[in-house]
Amino acid sequence: MILHKKFKYDVLVSKEVIWWNYWDHEHLDVVHSGYKSADIIYENEKVYLGYFTVKAPFVPFLSFSFPIFGVYENENTYVVHSFQYGIPSKFTFTTKEKENGQTEIEMDYKFHLKGLNIFYYPILNFFIKKWNHKVWKEDLPLKNRRQMVLDLGFKDFHGLPDQIKDRIRKDKIKFKLPIPRPRKSPRDKYILNKNI
Repeated sequence: MILHKKFKYDVLVSKEVIWWNYWDHEHLDVVHSGYKSADIIYENEKVYLGYFTVKAPFVPFLSFSFPIFGVYENENTYVVHSFQYGIPSKFTFTTKEKENGQTEIEMDYKFHLKGLNIFYYPILNFFIKKWNHKVWKEDLPLKNRRQMVLDLGFKDFHGLPDQIKDRIRKDKIKFKLPIPRPRKSPRDKYILNKNI
């Protein structure tokens, strides 16, 4: 049995800002209250493999961990494969730029439920929508703020131009993976990444 849910949003930010938000692993456990940790095991310009720990939905003092594999398929499509509670899932995220500066986003969730996991259907069906809207609301200020500072000429690890007259972006926003992280980022502290 497949549980299938879709959500659509329009947002007044560029596609590049949307992709930055989804590939910015730094913010996960800082911005999203459901995440306890997000370790990145491997990452390059197309894929990442992570090991995330999140709070259990009904009993927030409990948590569970799961592997997650994200793929940047093309400039409009991002796919994530995961296994929460042993349930295989596929999340497909697509973007479409509109003329007025908006970006249309479609989120497509699929969960493969079999055996006793079929009993999770009504619970997942309820919580996917709730979780999706919660994460969307938590991320929206980041997207809006990032678009604003990029429009002012902000560059990561450099800040805003010194001269106010230079604070108008003249070129297209560039998106390149992997997104640079600060040195000693908590995302890079996965125990098996270390020489032990």
